Amino acid sequence: MRTVDWRMLWEEHAEPGELRRVLCALSVSMGGDGGQTTNCAPSMARLGRRSGMRRDSASKWIGVAETFGWINVGRITGMRNRYYATVPKSLKVQMEQVEAKASEPKPKPTRKFRQAKCPECGAKLLRQPDRSSICESCAHYVAAPS
Repeated sequence: MRTVDWRMLWEEHAEPGELRRVLCALSVSMGGDGGQTTNCAPSMARLGRRSGMRRDSASKWIGVAETFGWINVGRITGMRNRYYATVPKSLKVQMEQVEAKASEPKPKPTRKFRQAKCPECGAKLLRQPDRSSICESCAHYVAAPS
């Protein structure tokens, strides 16, 4: 998932302000692909500085973001945690329903065009460039509507 799309989702759906601040600080390090190929591993001190809160508060809100499903944390002993953008399951279900509804074929509008008929013989009229018409069988001229 692209970081821009992920950011738009959590800006719209993430509730507490502190959670938004930590996700914003994290999105700066993610690159364009949501941390999938780039090494998104900022330290807690850096996340704290970027979000404007203490290191331990940033750590707490990273845990909250993981619990809600906004991020996936890759933990490796002796190394920094890696962060990946994810979408919460409840929101995925909503997105899939919207996408399924959008992909359903829409019925084509049924517009019925009436073919103009000659007032004298009832044959089909041929439209001219000046919007007047000529009957194809009796050559009767019908003036353009005013």
